[in-house]
Amino acid sequence: SLSRGTRTTIQAAESDTFVSTHASSGWAAYAAACVKLLRDSGVAVPPVRVEVEGDLPIGKGLSSSASLISSILAGLHALTGITCASDDLARQAQRVENEYLGIPTGTLDQEVIVKSPNGAMVLMDFGEGTTEVVARPSIAGHRFLIVDPELPRQLGVENFGQRREECDTAISVVAGTNSREAWLRLRSTPWAEIQATAQAHSLPS
Repeated sequence: SLSRGTRTTIQAAESDTFVSTHASSGWAAYAAACVKLLRDSGVAVPPVRVEVEGDLPIGKGLSSSASLISSILAGLHALTGITCASDDLARQAQRVENEYLGIPTGTLDQEVIVKSPNGAMVLMDFGEGTTEVVARPSIAGHRFLIVDPELPRQLGVENFGQRREECDTAISVVAGTNSREAWLRLRSTPWAEIQATAQAHSLPS
């Protein structure tokens, strides 16, 4: 986990209002999507004022959008008295991106954000469906560095969705179906065998 993050203050208001001293333009759509998800799910969310601040770099590959969504959802849960397990919170955050914002993400970022305590790392095995909190490794004479390449990153406007579709197509061709069981089998299939099958079906590189 990082020492940086997103902090959200949510309180009942006369109408939905979204204020931020940190997030870039367009962030209010994320907040509105969180509110709509819960309301569509039958949660009696009153009109709210959502205030966001933080020091997590935006659009730098550090999951600022997942952090924003997870923080807002957690605040809405607290406001409405909902008790939500970390797994459910991560899945709700994924639904906000998938169903309301049109970004076909998985749950990697969301689960790490809601499950990682300070000073630790999260070991996730999506094949087995397990998550384990582990101590951050300490290597004498070495440090973990996060380097800013000064290149903006926005999944919603990049070809992320196209890449997901290409991967789904490739799995369908190589494994015969695009099911979870199929890609679990591929995980233990020798790379040479996967390459040979892909070439036989003329898949692009």
